[in-house]
Amino acid sequence: LSVIFFGLMTLLFQNPFFFIIKDTLYNGIFGGVLLVGACYKRALLRPIFIALFDISDKGWLVLSVRWGIFFVIIAILNEVSWRFYGQSAWVEYKFWSTLATGVFGFYQVTLSRKYRNEGSSPLGMRMKPYHAKSILG
Repeated sequence: LSVIFFGLMTLLFQNPFFFIIKDTLYNGIFGGVLLVGACYKRALLRPIFIALFDISDKGWLVLSVRWGIFFVIIAILNEVSWRFYGQSAWVEYKFWSTLATGVFGFYQVTLSRKYRNEGSSPLGMRMKPYHAKSILG
């Protein structure tokens, strides 16, 4: 939805600023939310990925902190790249930041291996289907 909104704003005003700033806002807010959650000992990535990973509570917290820091850094670098180096440099930065996000994500498998729960795969992946508990009981 944000891609559509910022894409339309870019087309409407004929200014790529809106498309570029989308990454700063998205990454900065998401990273900040993850880090604030971690300060309150809340691993906010857990509800999103619990059906995929079977890792300990500490592992979820470490994962949230790592991604929080990563997203804040990416947001800062997004701003630096277009403000100080221009739009053409931003396009190149966008390519490398997307690649870095993928590499960083794959690196997190080392964390899921380290903090895996008994019964999970050697990589910390959930082996049995996860059934969310109903909040209604």
